Amino acid sequence: MQTTEKPKGLAKIWREIKRPFRQLRQCVRQFVRDMVGYQDLSKEIHSFRSEFHKDLTGLIQRSISTAILHQKTFSRFKNIHQGQEIVLVATGPTAKDYMRIDNAIHIGVNRAFQIENIDLHYLFMQDYNVKYYIKEANRYQPDSCSKFYGMIEKWNIIIPDNDVIEANALRYRTDIDFIRQHFDECRFRCSIDSEPLGDFGSVVFSAMQFALWTNPRTIYLVGCDCSKGYFDGQTSDGSASHLVSHWFQLKEFARLYYPETEIISIHPVGLKGIFTEKKEAS
Repeated sequence: MQTTEKPKGLAKIWREIKRPFRQLRQCVRQFVRDMVGYQDLSKEIHSFRSEFHKDLTGLIQRSISTAILHQKTFSRFKNIHQGQEIVLVATGPTAKDYMRIDNAIHIGVNRAFQIENIDLHYLFMQDYNVKYYIKEANRYQPDSCSKFYGMIEKWNIIIPDNDVIEANALRYRTDIDFIRQHFDECRFRCSIDSEPLGDFGSVVFSAMQFALWTNPRTIYLVGCDCSKGYFDGQTSDGSASHLVSHWFQLKEFARLYYPETEIISIHPVGLKGIFTEKKEAS
């Protein structure tokens, strides 16, 4: 039986498709100005049309495939933790000081599953820089921890399918692969069942968008230090202080779209002055 009802997420996809046209109009105006008096104008116009068609086709294909993928990955989790407490566990030095909150939902990123006395309910990893411990992650608590492995094709750091299969992980995309050709910047998104997750250079933001999607009462941030080093004493190549500005963006995003969810930073380092702060979760 046919229906005239629009497929879920179609309007959101179309909004994403239209966004580059603002930039396109500016490019066309500049193109016309540059081509005034140019002799081989028809050849340049043909080349321009070919590139635009290729770019637009790629955007449509990627947007639709992402919507289909994310319907399968995220739809079932919408509001699933409404009224509950969530602890988002990153791998900064202060994570070792976390005192477990009983009955809270724990979402970890990267090596957070190695932190003692924490049993994760969800684990996010999104690039193959995790290859040194991904086999251990694949086998981590297969019956009680849902795993989400991102698909970042840029820079050839996509997590291989064999690891996805071994972990029984769910796939997702971030907008970093859209940035190069289609979008002008990363954006946080509340409709993650049809749109790519905002990337911002860290898997912690993908996990945070998912946490908000589940509609908890409180989200505690643990180990989100935006500093150097890790919970187990290992050193890092550099500081994560460049992520602080994105946490300010996240705060405003959450205020607008998830006003009932309180965000609390435990033992804040780089996040001082952004969220409500506590030494211990309670």
